[in-house]
Amino acid sequence: MEIELDGPGAQASNPAPATPGCSFLSCIGSNEMSLFDNLKDALGGLLGQAADQAPGALTQALAGAGGLQGVIDKLQASGLGPQVTSWLGNGENLPVSASQLEAALGNEQVQQLATSLGIPADKVLAFLQQHLPTAVDQASPTGTLPPTS
Repeated sequence: MEIELDGPGAQASNPAPATPGCSFLSCIGSNEMSLFDNLKDALGGLLGQAADQAPGALTQALAGAGGLQGVIDKLQASGLGPQVTSWLGNGENLPVSASQLEAALGNEQVQQLATSLGIPADKVLAFLQQHLPTAVDQASPTGTLPPTS
């Protein structure tokens, strides 16, 4: 196949479909970008759905660990009161590190959560770091957790 790269008559022996306003090479680039954009949008939608479901899954997994209130109590007892207070309140959620969570919860609890969530133990702390603030925030729209029955 011969391709003429320059000039208004740029052609290939197997030409790409004609797209007004683009040369052979620029059309290839734009088609690749639209393909990547479509893939990114599709994956983003799936990941977004998973992220939306994460707080609920986390709340269920924490049931065996004394529930969300039990975990909050452990975090507050470990010196993470300001973070927990921010999650319960209406403002911005303060971050918490994986090492802070590990110190507060302990290895046994992390292992139990891994089993409940169905993810490897080495991923649990990153999952908690990302989703626990949102789970607490969503579970406490009035600033406090509802009483457990």
